[in-house]
Amino acid sequence: LAYAWYRGDATLSEFNKTLVLSGNQSGLTADRMLTLSRAGQAAGLTFNQASESLAALVNAGVRGGEQFDAINQSVARFASASGVEVDKVAEAFGKLTTDPTSGLMAMARQFRNVTAEQIAYVAQLQRSGDEAGALQAANDIATKGFDEQTRRLKENMGTLETWADKTGKAFKSMWDAILDIGRPESSADMLASAQKAFDEADKKWQWYQSRS
Repeated sequence: LAYAWYRGDATLSEFNKTLVLSGNQSGLTADRMLTLSRAGQAAGLTFNQASESLAALVNAGVRGGEQFDAINQSVARFASASGVEVDKVAEAFGKLTTDPTSGLMAMARQFRNVTAEQIAYVAQLQRSGDEAGALQAANDIATKGFDEQTRRLKENMGTLETWADKTGKAFKSMWDAILDIGRPESSADMLASAQKAFDEADKKWQWYQSRS
């Protein structure tokens, strides 16, 4: 337990380091990064997947505002399904922050998940002076584009690949569950959270063993 709590402190420390070294163009805080990582975990990602993609987005200078949760989960899922480095996917969103229209054009060339009509729509928003609206629209278009590609990749995944994917996620989630007790939470919930984490880890480990 002491090690897990130490890891919780280390997680916040790493988030703070990422924010400082990146210049924090994203406008996030370490607590917000923790919340977003937990949201990704609750949505089916591992904590490590969610926090890794989030750090990559921060390093890329992405400004996502209220869209950060959807963007983060989309990046993590696409990177996992495609094998493309998470930093590369995050960089594509970083280009949107710099210039929404040219960023979408670059995304269309690299990933082929954006249409000419979508680019034209964002370009019109920029020409009208609505930079905030253009960025929001570009982030939304990109997120949906990556989500659709992830869906198609999953559909085309063979039976053996699908089984391996599920087994790998279960194994990773087991360790996430064990270490989750060290992530900052209210003192009233700490003991219950610890018990739940180990119970869940045990169940997932048994599932993994039965598939071995």
